[in-house]
Amino acid sequence: MPVQLLSIALAFLLAGCLQPDVLAAEANEKVIAVKQVSAVIGNVDVFIGKSAIRANCARNTCIIVGKAPDWNVMVYNKKDRTGRIIDKESWIDDGLRLGGFKKPFKRHKMEMKRSQKMGLHLVSVSVNVRHSGSGINGIFRTGRREDVPALKANLSSIEGLGLSAGHRDFLRGLYQGPAIGEMPFEMSYTRPGGKLDVELRTVSWKKVDMPVSIFKNDYKFKTAPSVEAIVLG
Repeated sequence: MPVQLLSIALAFLLAGCLQPDVLAAEANEKVIAVKQVSAVIGNVDVFIGKSAIRANCARNTCIIVGKAPDWNVMVYNKKDRTGRIIDKESWIDDGLRLGGFKKPFKRHKMEMKRSQKMGLHLVSVSVNVRHSGSGINGIFRTGRREDVPALKANLSSIEGLGLSAGHRDFLRGLYQGPAIGEMPFEMSYTRPGGKLDVELRTVSWKKVDMPVSIFKNDYKFKTAPSVEAIVLG
């Protein structure tokens, strides 16, 4: 009997010692989970945490993470274990380009319209453009780009999320969009005849509990020559 009591006491003692580590390993964070579809690379999942963002793309093979305090960006291909660390300024200037188009919105005075979809507050703008081509070859801008006649470039962005400057900088690099709203909801071109070419659209948006480990950015990888090489695998 004393041996059994001693065993029970030791079991409780071990459980008490291990509990903090277990809790730390299972720590969760409330994040904004956004599902989108890009005409360039297909499904994209974006997870926005308190001080970090992660994007999964290329059939979940490519992982992109930016986090405070420096908001430098890690782009990693978990299939071939290649990656790059990109400083914040370079990422903003020349990031991933998920259906993005900055230039048409730099040269115009824009009338902004506000609406709601999926419970989100949106700000939308449209500008007349002579030609487009931003989404023709997508992020792979080293190749030949075609100019396709267009009437308007259209952008709807989410606002009111309360994102930090670091969050917004990461998203500007991810989409290569103008600094309108906080996160692109839909990007499209209106072609002659009224045809709409959607470069990016949002499928769903919700708040969920996720393990903080999803924002891990210390993967060991072989340095790839470019972001495009990582995404292409």
